[in-house]
Amino acid sequence: MSIADTAAPKLRDTASSGRFLHKPGDTLNVSCEPVLGTPTPLITWSRGSGHLPLTSPRAYVTGNRLIVTSLGLDDGGVYTCTASNVVGEDQRVFRLVVEGE
Repeated sequence: MSIADTAAPKLRDTASSGRFLHKPGDTLNVSCEPVLGTPTPLITWSRGSGHLPLTSPRAYVTGNRLIVTSLGLDDGGVYTCTASNVVGEDQRVFRLVVEGE
């Protein structure tokens, strides 16, 4: 692969950017879709300064999708999806608000 065959990642602008409002007990299911990137971007999720998935069995990453089941008040916060490859990266940030926090 030559330098001409590479492209920095670009994520699709979706509802993954912005604010999500959920009730306790709900499931968060959000995807992070790359629309550009050569070589294929690696998708990672983080919350604050920590990478996901957490040690909790309720939070897991499958492909480019973050799923958190049985949401609790402590699940609220800022989440970031990052697509990265050798050329660069792109991010989408959103805030999860769990009603009652």
